[in-house]
Amino acid sequence: MTMTTETRIDLFGKEFYIKCPEEHVADLQQAVRLLTERMTDIRDSGVCQFERTLLIAALNLAHQVNVYSRDSEKSVEQHLQRIYNHIDRVLQPNAQLELQPVI
Repeated sequence: MTMTTETRIDLFGKEFYIKCPEEHVADLQQAVRLLTERMTDIRDSGVCQFERTLLIAALNLAHQVNVYSRDSEKSVEQHLQRIYNHIDRVLQPNAQLELQPVI
């Protein structure tokens, strides 16, 4: 069974306690650092309200995750297509077999 711990985080001087599985505390702390960096960038651009800054940072990060996921999916699809093409060439009648990297 996974043990959870209450971890204190600080965002712009506001203290929060988050329950988190012990094995993910370091990941949570890294996420807080990333969010703090983004919030600082947004604040420095002129946005002053904490909630608005937090919302914009969260939306920006969510957008980046979506783009990364989509790009990763395309990369996997392209890799699979190269493998399928290689298999098709090998299975063709009279195909000369030669060792080629698939990647």
